[in-house]
Amino acid sequence: DTVTHVTMIEIDQMMIDVSRQYLPLYSDCGHIANSTKSCFDDPRVQLLISDAHDWFLEHYGSNDHNSDNDDNTGSFLFDVVLIDVLDPEESDSLSEKIYTDPSFLDALYSSMSPSGVISIRAGKAPSIRDPKAQEGVNSRRERFFNMLERNSQTAAMHLYEEPSCGNHEVEAFLLVCKRVDCREGWYASTDDIDRKIVQRLRGTRRVEGGVQDAVRQTAVLVHYDGSTHYMYQYPPKAWETVYCRREPTPYECAFRGLDLAANIHNLGTGLTLVEKNSGGSDSNVSTMVFATREIQKGDYIMAFDLASSLFVSKQTQENLKSYSSNSSRSFTVINELSQFIYDRAHLSLTEGHQLNVVEMGGSAFIRIVHDAIGANVDRLRPIPKDMKQPPFSPVFDRHRYSFDVFLVATRDIKTGEEILKYEQVWE
Repeated sequence: DTVTHVTMIEIDQMMIDVSRQYLPLYSDCGHIANSTKSCFDDPRVQLLISDAHDWFLEHYGSNDHNSDNDDNTGSFLFDVVLIDVLDPEESDSLSEKIYTDPSFLDALYSSMSPSGVISIRAGKAPSIRDPKAQEGVNSRRERFFNMLERNSQTAAMHLYEEPSCGNHEVEAFLLVCKRVDCREGWYASTDDIDRKIVQRLRGTRRVEGGVQDAVRQTAVLVHYDGSTHYMYQYPPKAWETVYCRREPTPYECAFRGLDLAANIHNLGTGLTLVEKNSGGSDSNVSTMVFATREIQKGDYIMAFDLASSLFVSKQTQENLKSYSSNSSRSFTVINELSQFIYDRAHLSLTEGHQLNVVEMGGSAFIRIVHDAIGANVDRLRPIPKDMKQPPFSPVFDRHRYSFDVFLVATRDIKTGEEILKYEQVWE
């Protein structure tokens, strides 16, 4: 249970009254342990009847607001801001202000803690047949996205679709982060999400015939678990298609999928391992990779081996290291595994995601050179040099693993030539 305070801002008092009287199911917290029958009556809830747009501008619209007072209006920073207004494409004065006012966005960011996030409706899910976003019915959504992308406080944006909202069409939502390391949580594993749900939410209780059961540590959520979140991590192709219709075309759009005109060279089909002894003893034997046929610039190198890479989170690597060093027993296998990961791992290209990519196959034998000019292979480069990953890109969300593993030839490679990679190829 990690929620200590909730501020709800509703513009219409009648909406609250009607909900209490006629739609009590939507605010029923009676099945949650240590809570009240109605969520509105929970002591952690502060209900304000106000225009949310105006309220944020009034209390957080300038940098001189006092975050130490205790008047319950603009007195603290929020970790999560949930915005539930009409979809961007709907004609509504309140929605218009929410989706188009840069000063409101600045006030939102001022109201949030350094690691705060925003969740907001993003309208109906697009189709791959949709026109450029700035020209269709979703032009306001595109302008809203552009406003977020231009704001220096926007570190990351992630889209997801949810079919369980009860509407005729699939609804889309947008998560906006102030810190780029929020991607660590967004890309968390299914098991990690399920564990956090149990750890951070109150248990449930059941009352039958006036008798209350003991509190049970079962999830109170109906439509969300680790598997659902895993689905959110990969936005449908339509988002990528519409995004890549922007003008000018985003740079990374050229890296969607593999180049079908390029050849793939794997061990046994264009490449081979060769052992060389430089000193006469077994300790001086080294294994290298050589081309057994002509390789053209842009061809893929050892794609099969690289696609078999092992993905290990930084936390898992630290746990292995800690377990082996703090245990009174000697675990040779764990020690060797930890060292193997350390020797072969490189960090994911996705900024803010502490994921190690461990080469498991023959690609680990490609010899490293200290001069970039001497190398003849390189990783995929969906980000131009001296630039950072954009805060919003469905292309990165959908293809981030490809960007972390594949190597391509940077020039034509002749038969019998050794394959060489630069020591900073994965940086």
